[in-house]
Amino acid sequence: MEDFTKFKDPLFIKTFNVKSLNVLSVQIRDYLVKNILLYGGHLSSNLGVVDLSIALYYSFDHSKDIFLFDTGHQCYTSKILSGRNDFENFRTIKGLSGFPSPKEDPSDQFITGHAGSILAAQNGYLIDDKNNNLKREVISVIGDASIINGMAFEGLNILSGRKDLKGIIILNDNNMGISKTVSGFSFLLMKLRGSAEYRFIKRLIPGFIRNIFKHLAIKNNLFEDLGFAYIGPFDGHNLKDLIKAFNLAKKYKKSVVIHVLTKKGYGYQNASTDPEKYHGISKTTLSKEYITFSDGIARIITMLNTNENPIYVVSSGMSYSSGFKNYSINNKNYFIDTGIAEELSATLASVLATKKRVFLSYYSVFSQRAYDQILNDIALNNSHLVIGLDRAGLVPGDGKTHQGIFDIGMFSALPNVIITSPYDLNEAYNIISSAFNFKKITVVRYPKDVTLNENVSLDNNFSFNWSIFQDSDNPSIVIISYGKSLDMIKEVVTSNNINALIINARIIWPLDKRMLYYLHEIKKKVIVYEEQYCNVNLYTLICEYLIKEKLYLDLIALNIKDYDIPSATKDEMLEYLHLDKKSLLEVIKNNLN
Repeated sequence: MEDFTKFKDPLFIKTFNVKSLNVLSVQIRDYLVKNILLYGGHLSSNLGVVDLSIALYYSFDHSKDIFLFDTGHQCYTSKILSGRNDFENFRTIKGLSGFPSPKEDPSDQFITGHAGSILAAQNGYLIDDKNNNLKREVISVIGDASIINGMAFEGLNILSGRKDLKGIIILNDNNMGISKTVSGFSFLLMKLRGSAEYRFIKRLIPGFIRNIFKHLAIKNNLFEDLGFAYIGPFDGHNLKDLIKAFNLAKKYKKSVVIHVLTKKGYGYQNASTDPEKYHGISKTTLSKEYITFSDGIARIITMLNTNENPIYVVSSGMSYSSGFKNYSINNKNYFIDTGIAEELSATLASVLATKKRVFLSYYSVFSQRAYDQILNDIALNNSHLVIGLDRAGLVPGDGKTHQGIFDIGMFSALPNVIITSPYDLNEAYNIISSAFNFKKITVVRYPKDVTLNENVSLDNNFSFNWSIFQDSDNPSIVIISYGKSLDMIKEVVTSNNINALIINARIIWPLDKRMLYYLHEIKKKVIVYEEQYCNVNLYTLICEYLIKEKLYLDLIALNIKDYDIPSATKDEMLEYLHLDKKSLLEVIKNNLN
C-alpha cells in the first residue's frame, strides 16, 4: 500500500476497500506512536479513535459536512486524513497544533480545547444551516467523559427539542477521560454496552444485524427517551460495522446518537495497559534531582494530611495529570473526582470546607469554567479553602485554549482572597500549610514545569510578603516577578553584569505595601515581568494602588499583549510574546538608571 503521508486530498480514502482501510488504520497508529513519543502530544486518546476517524472520512463528505471533536485533542487522525500529516514539528510554532485549528485547515470549523462545548456548537451550525437551506451533515464526536458535562447535557436537551433539526452525535465511549469516567451516567453507558440479554444476542447473532434487536435487551435508554434515534453499541475498532452504522445514520430524518465502544491506547500495548500515563506525552525526561510542580504539590498535600485532620482533595477529572493518583488510592474517602464538572467541584468544595480542610485542584485555564460558582458559592459564602491552579502561566504545546494567563485578573476581583505563586516547593509548603489556617480563600499558582526535588520544612520566619530574590545596595534597576520566571531574570542580569534588585512577589495579592513604599523611596525604575495577560495582572494591581495612595514608581510592564498564542514550545512562546531573554535584556538596558 502506498505511503499515506503522500496523500493531500481526503478523497483518496474513498477509493479504498475495507481491507485497505484496515491496513491504513495500522499504518496511522504506528505513525502516531512513533511521532507522539518523539515530539509529545495526546497519545492514548488518539489511538482509540483512529478507526472511528477513518470511517468518518470514508462515510461522509469532508468537503461539505462538518466534523466536530469534543475534546479536540482527539483530532490527530482527522488532521492526517485531511492532508496535514507532517508531525515533524508537531506542537511547535513551525508545525501543527494539537487541537482543531481553522488557521491550518478550513475543515477545522471550531476550536475545541475544552470539554463539553461541541453539542452547543452543533446546535448553532444546524440552526443556521436550516435558515439558509444548506443541506449537509453536522457530526459531533464526543467522549463519554465530555458528555457528562453540564453544557453537553444542555446541548442534548436543546437538540432533542428541535424536531426540525437533524444532527449526528457519535458517542466515543471508552469509559475514560484523562482518568476513569465517574458518574451515574457512566453506569448507564455500562448498562447499554453490557446487559446480559444483549451479550446473549451478540453470541447468537454475530455481525451488524444484531443491533436491530437491541431494544429487546435495553428497555430504558436516555437518548431514545429524549427523542433521539439510538443505534449501537458498535465495536469502535471494526471498520466494516462503523461504516454501516454511519451510512445508516445518514438515512435518518431526525437526530441520531451512534454509540461506539473504543479502547484508549488501542494498538499500542503500553498505552492500552496504562491509558492515563499515556494520555499526554511530554518530551521532558526528569532526573531524580527534579520533580514536576504537579507531583510536588500533591506530595505536600499528602504530607499535611493526617487521620486526625484530613484534607479533602476535589478534582475535576485530573487526578493523574495533577499528581493526585496515589492520594486518590490511599485516601478514597477524602478524594472526590467529579469528572469534567468544574462548577460542581467548586460548590461541593465550598460545603466540604465548612467541615474539614479542602484543596480544590484545577488547571488554571479550567478554573475559568467555574467562575460563577467560585464567586457565589465559595467567596460570597466566605468558605475557607485552598485552590490549586496547576498549569498557571504559559503552557507549552497546547496553544491558546490552555494558557493560564487570566487567573490573576479573575481571582483578584474576588473578595477575601489571597493569590500566591511560590518559587519552589519549600515556599509552596509554607504557603499551603499556613493557608489552611486562614479565614480566606488562598489561591496557589504553579506552572507546568519542574522544580528541585527537595525536602520541605516549615520556616518559622516565613511571611506572606514579598522577598528579596537577589539583593543589591544600590541597584541600577529593580525587577519584580514571581514563580519560575525569577530564574530566567537572574540568569539574564548575572550573565550581563547588571546591578539589579530582583524581588520575588510570591504573594501577588494582596500587595506588599511596605515594599512598594520602599521602592517609591529609592526612586529606581521598576520592571514588572509576568506571564499574564496585560489587562489585569500584578502590574495593573500595582498601578491601581499607586494611584490610590498618590505614590510614584517609574514602572515598565513586561507581560502578554497577545492572547492568540500559538501551539509552541515554552522558549518559542516567550520569543513570540517578546518575553524571552533577549527581549528582557533589551528592556533592561533601555531603562538602566
